[in-house]
Amino acid sequence: MTPADERRWRELVEALSASVRALVVSLNTIQDQIKAIAEHAQTKKDTGDAQPPSIIQVELQLPSAINEACKTYEHQQDRQERFEAESLDLGKRTHNLEKYKFWAEVVVAGLLLGTLVVTISQWRAMLESNKLTRISADAAAAQLELAQRPWVFTDMEITKPLSFDSNGAQMQVKLTTKNNGSSPAIGVWVSSEIYIPRLGHPDAIAKRTDVCGEVHPWGNISGWALIPKSPTPQEGFHALSAKREDLEEATRNPYSKGSFTVAIIVCTKYESSVVKHGRVSFPYFSNTAYQLFQVLPNKKVISDFQIGQDIPSKNLGFMAMLNGVSIR
Repeated sequence: MTPADERRWRELVEALSASVRALVVSLNTIQDQIKAIAEHAQTKKDTGDAQPPSIIQVELQLPSAINEACKTYEHQQDRQERFEAESLDLGKRTHNLEKYKFWAEVVVAGLLLGTLVVTISQWRAMLESNKLTRISADAAAAQLELAQRPWVFTDMEITKPLSFDSNGAQMQVKLTTKNNGSSPAIGVWVSSEIYIPRLGHPDAIAKRTDVCGEVHPWGNISGWALIPKSPTPQEGFHALSAKREDLEEATRNPYSKGSFTVAIIVCTKYESSVVKHGRVSFPYFSNTAYQLFQVLPNKKVISDFQIGQDIPSKNLGFMAMLNGVSIR
C-alpha cells in the first residue's frame, strides 16, 4: 500500500470515528428524552392530564459524516485513477522516446564507425604515399650523390723483392691513388699491410674488414685532396713487413707442408667536398685484399712461399681475392 492510500484510509477511519461518537451522543440524547417522556407521562397519569407526549427531537449526523468521508474517498480515488492513467500515458510516451533514442544512437554509431573506417583508410593511404615519396626522394638523393660524389681508387705495384731476415719478411709496393668521380675528394687516407693467414686466425677478408675499419670506421684523419681526373695522381711508396713468429706459426699448420701464403691489404678512405653527411667518420672507402703469388721459371703460378727463399719483384704478382674488394 502506498503512503497516499494509507493517508486516505486514515482520513476515512477518523471520519467514521467522529460519526460513531456523534451517534453515541444522539442515542444518549434519545434515551434521556425517552426517560423524560416516561416520567412526564406518569406524572400526567397521576394528575389526570391528557396532553399528548412530547416529540423526541434529536439530530443524527452519522449519514452526513459518512457521506462526506465517502465523497472525499471517491474524489481521491478519481484523482488516483487520473494520475495512474496519466502516468501510464507518460510511460508509453517515455518508452517510445527511449525506442527512438536507441535507434538514433544506432544510426549515429554507424555513421561514426563509417567515418572511422574512412579516416583509417585515408590515413593508411597517406602513410603509403609518404613512404613512396620518401623512397623516391631517397632514390633521387642517392642518384644525385652518385653523380656528384668522388670515386677514389688505389692501384698497387710491387717495387722491391720479397726478402727474409731474422726479423721476418719485407717488401715494398707503390700505391697510386686516383679520383675518377665528379667532385674533389678531401681527407684522403691510404694505408697498407702484409697479412699472413694462420690457423685459428681470421682470414684475409675478415682482416681487411677489421683493419680498414669498415664496421667501426676511423675518426677524421688529416689527409690530402684529390682533384677529379687529375693528370698527377697521388703516389706513395709503402714498406711492408711480416713478423717472423707469424711466418713460423703459419708453417706449423699440418696442412701447409712448411709453406705459407701472403695477403696484402690496401685501405683507402676519403670524404667529399660537395656531398655533406654531417658525420665524423669517413663516409666513403675502397678497400682491397690481394693474394700475392710467385711465377716460377716454367711460368707456373703458385701462392706458397718458403721462409728464407727470396723472390725477385719481377717474379711476384698479385690479384684481388674473391670478395676481396669492398667499395662504398
